[in-house]
Formats: sequence, C-alpha cells, structure tokens
Amino acid sequence: MPPRLAHKKSRKGCRRCKERKVKCSEEWPSCAACARHGVHCEYAEDPRSSTAPESHASSHAASRGSSESSDNKSSTLGIDAPYPHSVLTDSSFSEPNRHAIELYLVHRFKTCVAGAFPSYESAELRDIWVWTSVDMGFDFPYLLDAIFAITALYIWVTSSAPQTETESVPLPRSLRGVDYAQLHRMYLNRSICLQRDALANLTSENADAVGLTAVLLSTMATCLLSDNDDADAGESSYTPPIPWLTMHASIAAVFRNAVPFLQPDGPMVRYAKVTAQPTFSNDLALSDPENLAPFQKLLEFQSSEDSSDCSGERSDPSVQDAYVKAVAFLGSICKALQVAEQRYRICMRVVAFGHTIPRTFIRLLAERRPRALAILANYMAFVKYIEKYWWFRNRAQIEISGIRSILPRQWHWALVWPLAVLQEPEKVLLNPRGFQDLDVQQEQ
Repeated sequence: MPPRLAHKKSRKGCRRCKERKVKCSEEWPSCAACARHGVHCEYAEDPRSSTAPESHASSHAASRGSSESSDNKSSTLGIDAPYPHSVLTDSSFSEPNRHAIELYLVHRFKTCVAGAFPSYESAELRDIWVWTSVDMGFDFPYLLDAIFAITALYIWVTSSAPQTETESVPLPRSLRGVDYAQLHRMYLNRSICLQRDALANLTSENADAVGLTAVLLSTMATCLLSDNDDADAGESSYTPPIPWLTMHASIAAVFRNAVPFLQPDGPMVRYAKVTAQPTFSNDLALSDPENLAPFQKLLEFQSSEDSSDCSGERSDPSVQDAYVKAVAFLGSICKALQVAEQRYRICMRVVAFGHTIPRTFIRLLAERRPRALAILANYMAFVKYIEKYWWFRNRAQIEISGIRSILPRQWHWALVWPLAVLQEPEKVLLNPRGFQDLDVQQEQ
C-alpha cells in the first residue's frame, strides 16, 4: 500500500479541508483526505497552477464546480490516480535496467498474467489478451503502461506465496532486487493519467485501447481494497475499501463513454459478445424479489444502538435504493451459485460489484453505517469463494475481520455466514438465511 504523506502547511487546500480546518495535501484531482473518505474533492483553483509540476493530465486543469458531483458530468474526467503523484517520477530502478525490466514485464504478461484471467478460458478472449492488447499497447502508451502495472502487481502479490505452478516461476537473478510494488504504482498512475487525456479526445481509433485499459484497471482496482495491512487490525486501524469502489465506479463510466466509438469488429465488441452473460444492464432482473430473499434481514433489521441512522435511512429514498440494489446484487450471485454457473463467470459477477452498486452505497460505507458494512462483509464471502484468482487473495479475511472489529455487537448476526465461509469456502453454497438467526458465539 502507498505510504502516507506527511502534512504540510496548506495554502491552496480544497474546500472540504478548509471547512474542517485540517491540513490539506493539495493533491490533484483529489487530496489525500478526500480520497480516504471517498468524497468529492473541490478546489477554488487548481493547486498545481504555481506549486506543482505539470502532469500528463494537465489538459484537465480547470477547476471543478460543485455541480460536477453528478455521475454523468464527473465521469468524463476519467479515473483518479490512486497513489500519490510523486510516484510518477520516483523510480527505484536505474535507466539501463529499464529496457530489460519492461521486456520481462511483457513476457510475464503474455505467459502468466493473461492466463490467470477468468476470460482466458475463452479461446477468443485469450487471443485478445495475449496478442491484440500487447500489439495495441505499442500504439497507445496508456494500455502498455496498464500491462506493465498489472504484471508488476502480479509479481508482487504472487512472489510471497505462490499457489500455482505458473506463479512459482523464479525471477531472473538480475531482476530480483526490483521493487515491483513501487513499479506497479508508477505505471498504474501513469496509465491513468494518460488515459484521462485519451478520454478527452475519444475516437474510433483509440476507443478500443481505452476499453482494454479499463478492463485491466478494473482488475487492479480490486487490489486497492484498503490500507489495512493486518487481518486482525483493531477498530482504529480498519478503513472500508472506499478507493477500490470509487475507482470501479469511475471505470464503469469510462466504459460508457467509450462504447459509441468502438469498432464493430474491434477487440472490445468481441470481448462484449463473448462476455454477454452474465449481464448487469438489466435493472429489473437484478431487483427481482427472489434475489433479495437470501439477505432480506440485512434490509429489515433495526438496531436500538443505531436507531437514529435507521430513521434517516427509511426517510431517504436514495439510501434505501442503494441498499436494495446492493443486496439484490448479492442475491443474484447466490442464484448463479445454485444453478452451478461456471466459476470464472462467478468471478466476473463478483468483480462487477464495484461497477454496479450506486455511489450512495460508497458514501454510506465511508460513513461506516452498520447496514452498509454488514452488506460488504457478506459480499466478501463470495470473494473468499473465488480467491484462487490472485487479485482477490487474502482480501476476504482482511475485510471481514476488519468489519467485525468496528461493527456494533447487535449486528454481529450478519457476520455468521461470512465467518463460516472463511472457515469452509464451500459453505457459500448454503442459504445465508439459515445462518442469520444463529448466535455468533456458537459459530466461533
């Protein structure tokens, strides 16, 4: 995870930090505090105008008004870089080695990373990742940087405890001292900044590259779950995975913007045809009452400890809508499991959670609302079931344990099923309703 930056005296801080009378890191497009809380960051003027060097995204330097908080308008600005912008130029490897490192990253992407994608089980999609995306990357640097970023992340995650034969491939001796975590951060930030420029000038020539980059960013976003390093972290340490969900929401907007420009016979249209199912564009199918049934208690439960919050939730239609859509999404995964859908398609469903939930739900998580936390913990049970995919590894344990440390005791009934799945992943196939009335102490 990126290191926390020390505060400095803020003269051009964002409006929210000034109102709260706290020091602002003055990062663009979102300061560290706003990014941590998952809220819109608004500056009176561009903080880079006199103190910060020009970045790849300088064409978007105009300040954002408050009306820009709407999804449609903000979506045109693309994805915000998740790490401090200093990593764009801070590199732990020397220039003479850079050529060899990037050659190796392309090699590992084609031989290992692409093969780890759920879509690799389709011959056509395998061709898109192994050949088409790499070829296009040489014409569109943001796609190539995304390939570098996800491969460096893959090496970082799998080198500590490889679980497959592919992951146990030893690094060349000359590349074993490379900081792949830092390498991932640098290439990821650079890819996002370059892609933001491309989004401002979408054409039929670059739309497919923008779309393929978004798919890779979507996979990497899941590894940005939180700043929690310890699965047993205490209440003061756990933070809900706001950066991950915020990034996924922005990626979904990128897809929507690119669709009108896609080539009819291009890789993204071919990708969409092969992955047409499961689809998440049918709101009526997702909100089917049958989908709500396994997790109905998550919507209905009222705790005396948070009665004021419950009252506010019932009176706010957007809050209720966010909870219903999130719970319906969980129920749709349950239904897919019951009909024995292929595991790689279950993985596609789980990944789509961040793309599909309303932004209001992200805000509720940032506020640590018990109902939102309980819903997220139950979602993490599905993450546990498919954690053979490297980008999900250990995340369910970390998040469920963290949520348990801050969730009010009266809500612990909602954790019985997720905790059971942590112990025995196959219990994800059992109906969650059968666990919700059990005493959590009996399950531990």
